[in-house]
This record gives sequence, C-alpha cells and structure tokens, in this order.
Amino acid sequence: MLTCCPHCRHRFHVSDAEREAWGGQVRCGDCGQVFDIRTTQNEPVEDLAQPDFGERPRKLNLGAFGVSLQDAEAPRAVARDKPGPGAPDASPEPPRRRPPGNETRDIAPTSVPTTPAMIPAVLKDDLTVAHPPRRSLRSTLAWGLACLFLILALMAQLAYEEREQLLAHPELEPWVRQACDLLGCPLPPRTDPASLHLISRQVHSHPGHPGALMITGRLENRADFHQPWPILEMIFMDIMGNPMAARRFAPETYLVHPPEGLMPPSQPADIRLDVGDPGPAAVSYEFRFLAP
Repeated sequence: MLTCCPHCRHRFHVSDAEREAWGGQVRCGDCGQVFDIRTTQNEPVEDLAQPDFGERPRKLNLGAFGVSLQDAEAPRAVARDKPGPGAPDASPEPPRRRPPGNETRDIAPTSVPTTPAMIPAVLKDDLTVAHPPRRSLRSTLAWGLACLFLILALMAQLAYEEREQLLAHPELEPWVRQACDLLGCPLPPRTDPASLHLISRQVHSHPGHPGALMITGRLENRADFHQPWPILEMIFMDIMGNPMAARRFAPETYLVHPPEGLMPPSQPADIRLDVGDPGPAAVSYEFRFLAP
C-alpha cells in the first residue's frame, strides 16, 4: 500500500504489518511531521501508475562539467533525526525484525552525505593559479654572477670616460692612475701648482722701452714628478692691497729658453717678463701659478 503524508503529501510504501506496529505513529522522512498512518488515505500500488507525459526530457550531461549525478543530488538530502517540539517519537523501541519479503522504504535518512566542492572542469584552468617552476640554485647563482659582471663592466666604462674628472679628486687620483698604468689608458699629466716657487726675482726699469718694467727670476718645480709648465699671472696692487693691473703669461712668453716637454723637478728655469709701468700707485705685486 501507498500512504500519503497529510502535511507534505509525500508518498511511501507501507506494509500491513508496519501499519499496526508502534501504534500507527510514524514520522515523515520528507517534512519530519508525526502522524497516524492508520487515519491517512491509503491507495493500492497499482492505482498509482504515473501518467504518460510524452517524451521525457533529456538529462543534462553533468559529466561535461566534471560533476556527477550523485554529487548534484547530494545537497537535497536533509537530516530529520530530531522531532519537532511537542511531537511524539515514532522510532520503534525496540525495533522489530521485518518479515522477509516485505521490504519497505526508509522513512528518514540516517546520514547526510558531505557535499563536495563542485567546480566545472571548464573553469578549473581559469581558477588554477599558474606557479612558475622553481629555478635551481646553480641557475640562480649563474644569473647573479652575470648581473654582477655587467654592473662592474658598466662602472668601469663610466670611470674610463670620466677619468679626467676623477683626477680632480685627491682621494681618487692615485687609484685612477694605477688603474690606467695597468690598462694602458692615456691620462693628462699630473699638475700641482702649489709646488711651484720663484726662488729669485728682480723688478727694474726696462732698458730698451721707457715707461716699461722688466722682471727676471728663477722658477723651480719642487714636486717629485714632472708636470706641465704653468700659466703665470702677475698682479699689481696699491697700498691697500687692491688689484690695479693684472696679466697672464704663457710659458712661451715668460721663459728665457723655449720649453721642451714637461717641467722637470728640482731644476730651476730662468724667466723674464716685460710689462708696462702701472704708475706710482702700484707699490706691490704678486705672482700666481695656474694649471694650463
């Protein structure tokens, strides 16, 4: 026989022995309500033939999305273990063994299957984060050494192009010259105007030109290296020390003998200057040596 739940109209199979057991009180496995199975409407099985609705619709092919039919129907199962408030318990105490051949439908499910995470296969490629393969230690070390070599090569090229500017820094000049001696790169001669001194000088009227002065002296290089001949600057000053007249002379102008190469150390050279007389207001003069 088929019995219909008066609350949710759910139908299930019930045998005659089960109708008389437990006082007829049962619990619906669909809505969880307790009712008397003897007072409900019973219908024979043969009268409940399902009507013909024509051609049945095709089932959705869930396998194309990586989901099985069992996984799709799993969330519909709901546990109904506990009765509602105030409802009697229809569970048999103790349960009776059912006679063989009278298999009936379970009224309430005993467990709720765990719903798996359902992700269609077509979306797995988009949701999966692509992790780049880990490089080996040898490959990482090789790349690091290559980058370090390129950085050092760039620094060396920059230092080669700006070597003359680096020579202006006293703390860098020895290192630059040692590197260029090993690599053979050309460098301008080393200069040190502070090591140049006039060891003797004389100022008197010019014998061949009235109103002019002739200055003679000896110039010495006290450095321990050869250096270019300097630019000689002569300044006349008044009694207050203010400049009145100034003039600069190239080595070909103030040297008695034409210069040959660089200025050797500890070898005085004779100089001679012919200048106009600045007048009686000029009471002093000063010599300055400038790098060429």
